[in-house]
Amino acid sequence: MSGEQLLSGVERIKQQSDGLRGQLAAELAQRTTHVSDESAQLLKFHGTYQQEDRDRRRAQRGTDAEPAHQFMVRCKIPGGVLSGPQYLVIDELADRYGNGTLRVTTRQGNQFHGVLKGDLKATIRAVNDALVTTLGACGDVVRNVVSCPAPLSGGLREQVLSVARRLSDHLLPRTGAYHEIWLDGEQVAGGPPESEPIYGTRYLPRKFKVAFAFPDDNCCDVHSNDLGFLVVQEGGQLLGCNVLVGGGMGKTHGKEDTYPRLADMLGFAATEQVVEVAEAVVKVQRDHGNRGDRRHARLKYLLDKEGLDWFRKQVERQLGRRLAPAADIEVSGIAGTTMQDALGFDLARWLVKRLPGKVEIAWDDFDDERALGAVWPRLMPLLEEDTLAEANIPWRKWLESAQGNSSKSPAWLIDRFAALPLSEAEKGRLYDSLHMPIRWRLENSRISRTRNSRPVAQVFYHDGPLIPRPDVSLAAELGRRPPALRRLSRSKGESIMDLIREVMLVRYRELYGTTLGDPRSVVHAEVGRGVSIHLWNLPAERRLPLRAYVAGLTLKNGAPINYIEAIGLFEWIEVGFNTFYTFRGGEVAWTFAQVLRCLCHFTGATCISMYPYQLGHNNEEAIESGAFWFYRKLGFRPGRADLLRLVEREEARIARNPKYRTPSRTLRRLAEGHAFYELPGEEAGAWDRFSTRNIGLQVNRRMAAEFGGSLAHFQNASVRSLAKVLRTRTPADDMLRKSFENFALVAALIPDLRSWSTMEKEDLLQVIRAKSGTDEMHYLHLLQAHGRLRDAMLRVGSEV
Repeated sequence: MSGEQLLSGVERIKQQSDGLRGQLAAELAQRTTHVSDESAQLLKFHGTYQQEDRDRRRAQRGTDAEPAHQFMVRCKIPGGVLSGPQYLVIDELADRYGNGTLRVTTRQGNQFHGVLKGDLKATIRAVNDALVTTLGACGDVVRNVVSCPAPLSGGLREQVLSVARRLSDHLLPRTGAYHEIWLDGEQVAGGPPESEPIYGTRYLPRKFKVAFAFPDDNCCDVHSNDLGFLVVQEGGQLLGCNVLVGGGMGKTHGKEDTYPRLADMLGFAATEQVVEVAEAVVKVQRDHGNRGDRRHARLKYLLDKEGLDWFRKQVERQLGRRLAPAADIEVSGIAGTTMQDALGFDLARWLVKRLPGKVEIAWDDFDDERALGAVWPRLMPLLEEDTLAEANIPWRKWLESAQGNSSKSPAWLIDRFAALPLSEAEKGRLYDSLHMPIRWRLENSRISRTRNSRPVAQVFYHDGPLIPRPDVSLAAELGRRPPALRRLSRSKGESIMDLIREVMLVRYRELYGTTLGDPRSVVHAEVGRGVSIHLWNLPAERRLPLRAYVAGLTLKNGAPINYIEAIGLFEWIEVGFNTFYTFRGGEVAWTFAQVLRCLCHFTGATCISMYPYQLGHNNEEAIESGAFWFYRKLGFRPGRADLLRLVEREEARIARNPKYRTPSRTLRRLAEGHAFYELPGEEAGAWDRFSTRNIGLQVNRRMAAEFGGSLAHFQNASVRSLAKVLRTRTPADDMLRKSFENFALVAALIPDLRSWSTMEKEDLLQVIRAKSGTDEMHYLHLLQAHGRLRDAMLRVGSEV
């Protein structure tokens, strides 16, 4: 600031307030319903806003009645964490002094409304008696420090919350005015002048927002804060945070010189440095922020005016040392960021259409020239003049010449692959052989995790405790009436397919069934507590050779919380259940039970198998979380006898010593095999040793032994044999023929097939036809009705 005349009116009030005292004490003692405008500005720093009852204002319009003033009181709660007794006090105060409502703010605070002036002091004092404060909840200071509120106790979350609380306490105003006015403190007459070492006499130019977030959980939108801390951890231990500055989403309507802005990366602060780095950033804003125009007083405008390099130097001057560079951590899917991956053909084709003009080939990260030389001559005439005889081929020049421009977009390439006279699967395999890195800009797209949710007709609000795992009985849930599964229209099915691709893309995940789902097959169930589950199958041309495939997505109040994969034969399904980090803990066991209810109803399955990966096989995250015990305590059992004995020994140890914890090495061993859950009436252990891989390996051994490894000879012989047994012709339709060929290979392993009854053979033919039919679940249900085929394939698939 260069002169007093540049100060806004609010700045003068702060400067002349004597440490936020002003005339507050005197005016609060007056028998009036409100305070002066100057005092109303100072009240904000103490955590309260003077407001007018709008309902009464409308009723009093045209009269001489005095405005009906009331006050909002806001609690400052770092991380949004209150103890049970603290919450009960605040809840009671809302009734005693407020209008009976208690509001939870987007920044994890609580607000009472309708407090009368005469009750302000009692309200704020009662809040402090509960060891909560209102100081700094409003006003031009650091507001409530927020962090991700997922209900996960202990470990990294607690470490981050501890740092957030220390930072919040450190950045509270030091003025004694708060205690004097609200808590009956006494000012020391004639003592040394009061010091505000961080804020000074004018405090900050505007409010200042601070947030902590995790690379895989940006629930508080860290990029939209003045100061953000992005957690850096190793092995569950907090190492520090990457520091972001200059975010803010505010914009004044009709004022084009005001705008939202995403934060910039400033550097790295070790855990013990977070508080001092925060103080340094605040002081730079204090000294250089705009105090003449409150519309431009937020930190983001200072960053845009002076630049990030200048700002970093000012922070380092405050610190007296250099800031460490930001740590290299993976952050995916946040609005305003850029992502890169070698996507499969189908997902890349979808993305180019979904984000036109925002997708490009990442040439700087591409080095597989051999793949280009093998594939691109299919698309570009005379390219083999280079690929077969030359080195240092200018690949980009060839591409630019062929597509007629210098665009980096992969759109032309993808279109040319799509036009090749190949099946969709073959096009995909050919494109995927390039391992082409694709880079895309999310900007403010709906695809980003920041905006990746869907509106709901009615939001579910939890008015009681969450349902913990011990309160969930799979037997009881699966014994309930099946959920109503409603098939969606083609257009709504397409919308769900778009949503699951978006959800997976921004998390760097690409599954066969989430990319290639059939929009005509999507079913939907509302299972309660704001949870909706969508399931779907694959289109006929992309199905697996033998097993039926189901994929799914679960939404909670319109927000994606997990994805599902289930693959099976007959009454058996292997299930993958993957909950996004933000939503782990909480009601994940109850949600899992609802997913199984839907899957069992949709597929008809009565034997559920969990992949070893879900239990922790080659999955250290699952080992750290004790995933095996999550499923075991829900009733799953290991399919291998040696692992069942091991888990029973572990359970005996836990029974003797409740503090005992299974070592990681034991958990890794327990995760080596599948875990099973059988519904009542299902043959226990029947599927313990089964794997379709075993069927495939036996087919290949037979091909090697009897046909010299020739697939064509083996396939032709098997097809002729099966057609003769079933008294049918080889199908002419391509997809039906492929299904017939696959089952023919398996049928060659069934020695008594010729002795099956005519009905059993006719039913087998119906199964084969259904495999390439319109409804994949019809295929699975036909399998379940064919007992003899089930026994034969179960026997073959159980032989190692």
